[in-house]
Amino acid sequence: MLRVKVSVLPLLLWAFDASADDRAHSAQAIGIPVLNRQIKAKEIIQAEDLIEKQVKDKISSQVIRDVDQIIGMSAKITLIPGRPILTTHLTCPVIIEKGRKINALYKKPSLSIEVQAIAQQNGSLGQKIRIKHGQNNVAFAKILDQNTVLIQD
Repeated sequence: MLRVKVSVLPLLLWAFDASADDRAHSAQAIGIPVLNRQIKAKEIIQAEDLIEKQVKDKISSQVIRDVDQIIGMSAKITLIPGRPILTTHLTCPVIIEKGRKINALYKKPSLSIEVQAIAQQNGSLGQKIRIKHGQNNVAFAKILDQNTVLIQD
């Protein structure tokens, strides 16, 4: 009877290396939105500013993958074309600036009043800001659009 001695270690190492190669080749490229031009801080990003870039590298959870989360947002910093856009790079655009004259609405079921006011701070759509109306009346109001706020009780 002939006995053959086979070492299992080389086979195990080969199987381990093969599975690593399979994982590397199976890495799918995914498309992420990137800028096609430089965007300066406070500039609003439009649909035409974006293109899709295929990446195979591991992607951070902060990278924005949906163009709808980018379009209409304002850059916090200058953004470079071709680089992934992170959630920390964007903010809602300021539509009312501090010191600007605005229309302030006060509504109750049987009462509606509109007065001129001055924004006491910058604000974005839907945000609550301080406003001043009359001589020294200060109130908080929710931004409805670029010219109008709703005074909150």
